Amino acid sequence: LFSSTFLSFHLILVVLCCVCSECVKCHGTLKDSSDQNCSALCGETLVKRVPSVPGSLCRVEGFVFSTQEKDNAVHIQYAEAPNVIDTTTMIVGSSVSSIIFIGLILIIVYRILLELYDRREYQHFIRDQKNMKWKETQNPLFRDATTTTVNPMFNDS
Repeated sequence: LFSSTFLSFHLILVVLCCVCSECVKCHGTLKDSSDQNCSALCGETLVKRVPSVPGSLCRVEGFVFSTQEKDNAVHIQYAEAPNVIDTTTMIVGSSVSSIIFIGLILIIVYRILLELYDRREYQHFIRDQKNMKWKETQNPLFRDATTTTVNPMFNDS
């Protein structure tokens, strides 16, 4: 299934990642990378922090690193692991925000259509008010509210 060179390369890579992970953790967590603990842990390994590691194959506790063997010494380049975006949060967040956005759009469209309908009805009402002819005749059921009272104690002399 796999060639022997692939398996041997993969085995060497796994061993290097496992062996160098403690060294990378030590150098990554300490500000002063020349600490005696890291020197005792790493031995002759040369460790260098870089902004990004292209083609990094090893990962440990928030750091990615690559190992290379040069001049009979192991060289490690490490960097902080890039932030991984949680896809579940992205899916839920985009779904909820799209539902809210569609709801707001529907409410706005409904209010605009209702406003247009109300304006049309009001214009129709105003036009009917202007066209209405009122007759100025007397209502036979209406009587003026005038009463005549006589005060017997008052003399109009």
